[in-house]
Amino acid sequence: MFLGVESGGFDLLAFLEKTWLTVEVILGIGLMIFIHELGHFLAAKKSGVRVETFSLGFGPKLAGFRKGDTLYQLCAIPLGGFVKMAGENPGEDLSGAADELPSKTPLQRMWIFSAGVLMNFVFAFITFPIIFATGVPFVSPEVGFVRPGGPAWQAGLERGDNVLRINGNKVYEFHDIPLNIALAKEGPVEVVFDRAGKTLRVDVTPEKDDEIGFQQIRITSPSIYHATAVTEAGPAFRAGLRENDQILTIDKMPPDEWLNDRGASSEAPVTLEIARTRDEGEIFIEMRVVPEIMADEEKRRIGIKRSFDFTVKGLRGDLAALDTGLEKGDIIVSVGDREILTKSDFNEVLSEEPLRFHIVRTDDASRAAGNPIVYDERHRDALQRDLATAWVDRNNRVEIIPDAPLSKAGFSGSVTIHAINGRDIKTFGDIVDAINGADDQKISLAISRADSSSQEDVVVTTEAMKLPSLGFDFNLTSVLLTRNLNVVDAISAGFHCALYQIKNCYITLSRILSQDVSAKNLGGIITISRTTYSFAELGLARLFLFLAILSINLGFINILPIPILDGGHLMFLLIEKIKGSPVNEKVMGYSQIVGLVLILALVVYVTYNDILRLFS
Repeated sequence: MFLGVESGGFDLLAFLEKTWLTVEVILGIGLMIFIHELGHFLAAKKSGVRVETFSLGFGPKLAGFRKGDTLYQLCAIPLGGFVKMAGENPGEDLSGAADELPSKTPLQRMWIFSAGVLMNFVFAFITFPIIFATGVPFVSPEVGFVRPGGPAWQAGLERGDNVLRINGNKVYEFHDIPLNIALAKEGPVEVVFDRAGKTLRVDVTPEKDDEIGFQQIRITSPSIYHATAVTEAGPAFRAGLRENDQILTIDKMPPDEWLNDRGASSEAPVTLEIARTRDEGEIFIEMRVVPEIMADEEKRRIGIKRSFDFTVKGLRGDLAALDTGLEKGDIIVSVGDREILTKSDFNEVLSEEPLRFHIVRTDDASRAAGNPIVYDERHRDALQRDLATAWVDRNNRVEIIPDAPLSKAGFSGSVTIHAINGRDIKTFGDIVDAINGADDQKISLAISRADSSSQEDVVVTTEAMKLPSLGFDFNLTSVLLTRNLNVVDAISAGFHCALYQIKNCYITLSRILSQDVSAKNLGGIITISRTTYSFAELGLARLFLFLAILSINLGFINILPIPILDGGHLMFLLIEKIKGSPVNEKVMGYSQIVGLVLILALVVYVTYNDILRLFS
């Protein structure tokens, strides 16, 4: 363990760790490029071809040296590399010497151009078994949070289910689940899973997520939640919460479900169940935390808070067959005389008889009373088990905070904000951005009340306000498991994993070309670097696992029949072998230009995607 050295707020240990991780990323990506180019280099040398340049990177040369006929160099743009062979480029002056590339047979040249891809695959086929034999941490293939009303919930998957296979494909870790779902053909997907020692199967029908461009079943990975940013002067600290305590439940719900359910009740007291590790073992503590005004930095506000609708997201099983009067999309305002502010509120009122729902239906204005459900045991069980509800953000509809600027201007309850300082408002994020970006403390709003469709123009002066806080945050770490396989099983699993990755590359490309998967999921050097950094944080075994996957992807891309790529050279050599003479130099030259334009366009596109991901 290193000793942390801090000076004036500068954490030397953290700086050194981040620096080393960055070095690992650079070395890891550089290793992939080196292995690929080394394949071309060794094949060319073995075939008697003179290699003029061996380059890692493109652009201006940073460093280099010459040995024999070859210049070995490192260049500034780390987007690849190249091996320049004598006589390789169209239009190059040729002497007919035996060490020039065109002097070799088509089969020899095929061997040279395919050697880089073969080296990428060889690296992966060697690395995977070694990793599996030495042990590598995987994210457990368990179901974490199941999104209410989503495909997994509809099919009956539950938190803690251990997924074994999807459409017959074996699942090794959690990330295999969304990958198999995304690449599956449209329609139901067979999911085989273990629940409490019993093997079960269900058919899940994924839904297309237009925002990210592929199919999902709406589950998260299993996670452990730890308390962070516990303020010593805050209510959580005084209640007994400490930094890094494991948070088991909040209001009897896993933290992710609580976040999904908190909605309009975010200022209400909460009950925490935590686990704390001590020398004598793990202890469990329950505590109640009451939000209060914190001494944080004041921010100028207009006196609103986010507004949510308690919405029916789905019905399944017995409930879908019963006459409850509920439909997907209904907003549950109250049950009987009780306003619904949390999922706990809803569960508590299920003991009442009869149940009378006050709902709002988007296509039917408001149903003030609704049809009372004739209560019996079937309804109670079905409502608890087979009704999916969630808090849905009302976007530009907000709640007025009493004794704040908008309240003093004569507004109360729920209002809709249409514009701020002339800027159209669609989401709550638009409201925050408009207020934070205002130059003046006076804010001009176009606003409508809940009982009116007409807009009112009002000017309010922002006030410095502090909102109640629980005085803590929490972060999550994935539930990891380590696989240590014997030599035979490690080789078998390693070869399976390598072949599986090659198959996925093909399926992904075909799905993108058929537009079943959006091309905006493609990433470039920024995404690769960020992902490599994330894997490096998990240790060398995990880093090399990702590098093996990256190596296969690099090899697969290079084998595509695009001019200037290895696959393009192989395509022209195959044509030469069939027709008995080389492809015309003009055709070759123009095709190289077309290939270069395609590759540059792809680089620009994936870099654009990378930048969008950075800002999102």
